[in-house]
Amino acid sequence: MGEVIVSFKSRFIILCILVIVLSIIVFTYNMFTGGIEHRNVSFDISPKGDQIVYAAADGNLYFFNLKTKKVVPFLTSNI
Repeated sequence: MGEVIVSFKSRFIILCILVIVLSIIVFTYNMFTGGIEHRNVSFDISPKGDQIVYAAADGNLYFFNLKTKKVVPFLTSNI
């Protein structure tokens, strides 16, 4: 039997198509099942690069310490 050789470019294109298809499936599922809205999630990295602050889908702000791998609530909302 002959060996099938797939080039890097072909693998990359297949991977991109797979990611796009899965993204469409997840987006469609969340739109029609009333899931948490993840389109408003944002983040930023501290100037020292040791913490990430992010706005979660629940409307709260959190610190994520990259050294300790701990999440600490920073600001909570009453949504």
